Parts: sequence; C-alpha cells; structure tokens
Amino acid sequence: MLEILKLLFNDSPIVACAIVNDIGTIVYANDHYNKALRSNEWINPTMDQLLKEKKEGVFFSGYATIGNLDTFNHSYSCKALYFESQIVIVLTKDDQNTDDVLQKVLFVNQKNTNLHRQLIKEKKIIQQQLLEIASLNNEKSRFLGIAAHDLRNPIGSIFSFADLMLDFNDIRNSEKLLKYAELIRERSRFSLNLLNDLLDVSKIESGTYDCKFSICNIKDFMHHLIELMEPLAQRKNIKVLNEISIKHDTMLVDVPKLEQIITNLLSNAIKFSPLNSTILVKIEEKQRDLNFIIEDEGPGVPSEAIDSIFSPFGLRPNQPTNGEDSTGLGLSITKKLVQLHGGTIGVSNREKKGSSFYFRIPQKY
Repeated sequence: MLEILKLLFNDSPIVACAIVNDIGTIVYANDHYNKALRSNEWINPTMDQLLKEKKEGVFFSGYATIGNLDTFNHSYSCKALYFESQIVIVLTKDDQNTDDVLQKVLFVNQKNTNLHRQLIKEKKIIQQQLLEIASLNNEKSRFLGIAAHDLRNPIGSIFSFADLMLDFNDIRNSEKLLKYAELIRERSRFSLNLLNDLLDVSKIESGTYDCKFSICNIKDFMHHLIELMEPLAQRKNIKVLNEISIKHDTMLVDVPKLEQIITNLLSNAIKFSPLNSTILVKIEEKQRDLNFIIEDEGPGVPSEAIDSIFSPFGLRPNQPTNGEDSTGLGLSITKKLVQLHGGTIGVSNREKKGSSFYFRIPQKY
C-alpha cells in the first residue's frame, strides 16, 4: 500500500496524503501533507477522534481544520479510509478531487488484492506440481535402481567369463580371439561401473543413502587408499604424494563413503594427468572443518565447464590421457556424498598447470 501511495501522490501539489497506524504514528506522508501540517495540528476533528472513530472503509468524510493558536486555521476537504490496520488520510481544497483520489486508492488496492489472490492460487498449483514431480522422480529412481540391479548380475557374469577366456591357451594363440575377449572384458567392466554408478544415484535420489559414522584414523586411511591406487598410477608412471597436517589423527566419518569420494577424485586425477607427472593429496584443518585437496598436473578445467562439472553427464571438454573410460556420473556422485557429510566441494585451476579439486567436511570426534 505504501508503494502505491508513493507512486500516486509523492509529488502531488494539490493532494495532501498520509498513512497513520493504530496508535497515531504517521508511517508515510507526502511533501504536501508535511507542508500543510508544518508546526500545525489537527484542530477539528482531532487525531484522537479519528483514531476512536475508525472502522473499515471510509469512516470520515467532511472538513478538517488544521492550524494552531499562532497562525490562521485552514480548512480542507477530508476523507479518512481505514483498512489493513492503517488509516489513509487525504486532504484537498476540492471535495470532488478528494473523492477521485480515494476512488483511485480503492481501485489500485483492489487490483493489488486481486493480484495477491492470484499469486496464492498459482503458488498452490506450483506446490502441487512440485509434489507430483517429486513423486515421479522417486518412481523413476526406483525403476532405475531395479533395472541397474537386474542388469548387474548378467553383465558381471559376462565379465567373469571373459576373464576366464583370457587364460585359455587357444585364445592366447589367436590374436583375433584375444583382441575380442579383451574387448568383451573391457566393455563389460565399463558397463558394471556404469550400473554401480546408476545404483548409487538411485539410492541418493531416493533418500535412502544415509551416513553411518565410525571412528577413522585419517593418516592410516589415506596411506591405505594411496596404496590401492598405486597400480593405476604406475601404468602412467604417476607419483601420488601425501601431505597431511592435522592435529587429531582420528575423526568420525562414513568410511566407505569417504573412500568412494577420494577414490573418485584420485582416479579422475590419474585419468587426466599426463605421463610421468605428480599428484599431491593434501589434508588440512581449517577452523572446525577438514579440508581435502587433490592437485594434478593435467590440462586443468576450462572455464566453461567449471559450473557443470559436478552435474550428471556434465560438460567434459578434456579427454583422459591414456584412453580411459568415464561414465560421466563420478563427480556428480562425489558431490552428493560430500553433501551427505554436511560438506562442500569445488574445483579451481592452479596457477602453473593442472587443477585442484577440494572438498571440506565438518570434523566430528
């Protein structure tokens, strides 16, 4: 209402307008009203009378006398309108103009009320649509989980049989059969990784993927993880270094999920790092958080990809340096797992070369 009156009357030379609250305090007055009542006051009716007589709609219509003992008194055509726990006072020298002004105020207020009602109606519609979308999304996640689970067993069998076939001398003596068996094993491994990622996505979106915290020795944990990743790094002659500077060795984390977070980030760093390079894993304490930083010497992340890199199947302009596969879901899952720990994740490019992936989780002891 205040904004409407400002729009209509702020600069009016003939209309004096004010809004008064229930206890008589002026909450808005245009310039003309301030000039009319400068060193003056309501003489008849008094402001106290107006406050006592107030009722919904136009409750006073007549003449108001403004002045004091030291000046000439002035009479104004006055209308007082009460709504929304406030009194709108309009003073003019012309009674017809006062009526016109009040009609404008009522008209604009009615339009404002109608818009407000329409907004409430549309808000309810949107809320209902959001509930339906959430229900459909849950159903989609459920079917996705079922499909991924059902496909995992047969594809796992294909991978196992391909692995067995590679041990047969007949296949090893045939270059063509060996190539086909290796392709079957490689493609089935990729399919299994994709299905496992889809199952993780399904669990996270369904809200059934809660954290189960237990005590973890961070230094021993990181040493073990880097040992597990060494064979992958050695294929490209990549060194993985560890730099830990924390006061407390142990903290409460969901160990399998933290392992998945770091494994995803480390395997990504290895995929996109050149041969004979170095990856540095740093863990630092900052206030009450634990910061994990993984720095590589790869090509970095192009600026156009930074905003989408943690989205499912987000923009991936760089290619792995040794033909490695990527499902496009790893970083998205990693972000969700960090958020389940109450943390945040991000990426930045290093000054010289490479990228720096980092995540922060609250310390719990």
